[in-house]
Amino acid sequence: MFKYDILRNRSFRDKIILIVMLTTGVSLFLVSVIFMTNEVITYRYTIAEELSNLGKFIGENAKTAVVNGDRPAAERILKSLAHHRGVVSAVIFDRAGEVFADYPDRPQTGYGLLMEGKYLEKNQVHTYDAIFDAGQKVGTVHLQSNLKKLYDRLFVFGRILIVVVLCTFLVALQISKSVHGVISGPILHLTEISKRVSETKDYSIRAKRQTDDEVGELTDTLNDMLATIETTQKKLHHEAFHDNLTGLPNRFLLHDRIEKLIQYTKRNPEYKFAVIFLDLDRFKVINDSLGHVKGDELLRKFTQRLTQHLREVDTVARPGGDEFVILVSAIKNPKDAILVADRVQNILKEPFSLGGQTVYMTASIGIAFNKEEYRQAADFLRDADNAMYSAKSRGKARYEIFDKKMHVDTMNTLKLETDLRKAISERQFVLHYQPIYSVKDRKVTRLEALLRWQHPQRGLIYPDEFIPLAEETGLILDIGKIVFDMVCTQIRGWQQKGLKVVETAINFSTKQFEQRGLVKFFKEKTLETGITPSLLIIEITENVAIHDLDRCIQLMNEIKGIGIQFSLDDFGTGFSSLSCLNALPVDFLKIDRTLIKNLGQDRNNEAITKSIILMSHEMGFKVVAEGVETQEQLNLLQAYGCDEAQGYLLGKPMPADKIESVL
Repeated sequence: MFKYDILRNRSFRDKIILIVMLTTGVSLFLVSVIFMTNEVITYRYTIAEELSNLGKFIGENAKTAVVNGDRPAAERILKSLAHHRGVVSAVIFDRAGEVFADYPDRPQTGYGLLMEGKYLEKNQVHTYDAIFDAGQKVGTVHLQSNLKKLYDRLFVFGRILIVVVLCTFLVALQISKSVHGVISGPILHLTEISKRVSETKDYSIRAKRQTDDEVGELTDTLNDMLATIETTQKKLHHEAFHDNLTGLPNRFLLHDRIEKLIQYTKRNPEYKFAVIFLDLDRFKVINDSLGHVKGDELLRKFTQRLTQHLREVDTVARPGGDEFVILVSAIKNPKDAILVADRVQNILKEPFSLGGQTVYMTASIGIAFNKEEYRQAADFLRDADNAMYSAKSRGKARYEIFDKKMHVDTMNTLKLETDLRKAISERQFVLHYQPIYSVKDRKVTRLEALLRWQHPQRGLIYPDEFIPLAEETGLILDIGKIVFDMVCTQIRGWQQKGLKVVETAINFSTKQFEQRGLVKFFKEKTLETGITPSLLIIEITENVAIHDLDRCIQLMNEIKGIGIQFSLDDFGTGFSSLSCLNALPVDFLKIDRTLIKNLGQDRNNEAITKSIILMSHEMGFKVVAEGVETQEQLNLLQAYGCDEAQGYLLGKPMPADKIESVL
């Protein structure tokens, strides 16, 4: 109870003072009790001894009176005790134990001849001393004394003790206050430091070591802990606002610095700055071909070059991936930012060495200058990003300065993507079919399914407008499955109508062709609709084939195992070799329209076309010419031995209900 009630909730200073005072008080109390007890015991025995000596003296003087029976003489001797204040009464007993003489009155207690010696009672002292004459006991002297003198002495001592205790307490209080600074000062200093750190979260604060004892060791421990926390906090702060790979500021720190500059320009309208957004062209190709380790090395080396060629006041950040942002501060005119963009292109002209592999890089760059309408960093970065994508779409390895039209284009693209996702969920697509004719007898031999988007507000939208976006967003995978399902369903419908059904070709891009589960999907869909797989032709381009030749051949063979045929589209514009072409299990080869359109005008094109037809026949392929628009082109193709032709001269793409008339 003492521990919890008195000390628990008090301050350290009060605890020290209270402990010192309590210790002093208890010590003084114990010393006083011992001293006074000793004083009482000692004084009582001293009184008894003095009284006994006095009794012997009285007995020696009264011996003759007792022997002679002279009572008056004995009483006179006893009356001499009046000068002894401590003697209350005195009695002389004769040999028979009878009172011979007394002074001033007979004592209340007495033992006569039966007792000898000293007897201490609570408030009295009795002595019995024998009176001898010629060696014979002739009587006894009994003296009685009270302890008033002792109590008077104790009273005086008590008053002195109270003064001493008070003085001691005052001295102890002053000493405890003085000692408090030495003992509790360092601890209170630690407490103050801990509070400051807790309130300010400033872990750079350190406590001063004031002693070489345990508190000093505690101070060192606290400082070590604060140093560890400070280091950890700085590391976490750096990691939170910097890119781990390059050490550059990340998106969060970049946003913060742009926001500060935006606020600064509001107070200082004449201040100008720019954001340069750059993206490394073809980085994904390099990353995929050389591996992520080399890709990371390339990013670090590019960062090193970039930071070495920029001002210290400018911020270079890496928001992510192969994207970098340069925050160009305090520019005088737009040319300053353009010079930075040119400098970036110049430092990329020197190749990068990655473990013995030489790599050349370019960058697409977008530039946005500060304007009053920019209220947040996200808007600024958005426009610089739009300008960068504009540069990329216009051929890469260049820069573009943002204008409002880019923002409009971006919003239109975003709207188009939203509408396209809705079109997929609602199946707003229709198919037009373009007939493919035999060059020899002008009969329809095959169809090519061409996708159209029947937009609820805009009407019919052609693939050139939405397929690139579908490829970029990955929506092409869903669209491709929808088209395949629509073709299978349409063929089944024609069969049910009793129409002549011909093979129908469906275009597949690289991303579509490489998706997982494609063979399983083809099997399930042909079984579901009940059509013969050989009525389907998958058209791929040379680029699809050479992207991963071995994998492509394996996949094509698996699909051909179902019964589906293959056509190599747009042949003559790619870079596939003859050995690559010979390895592909294709059934048809389609000559690209860029070769066909110059037939009759360019002998080189004619020679190439004729060679392709001859070579394809030698390899066992049927040849289809795309984009036939004139009779002269058709006549030449027939002369070259081309098997089939497709183009506006023979038939335009038509909806399913109209194509039925040519089946």
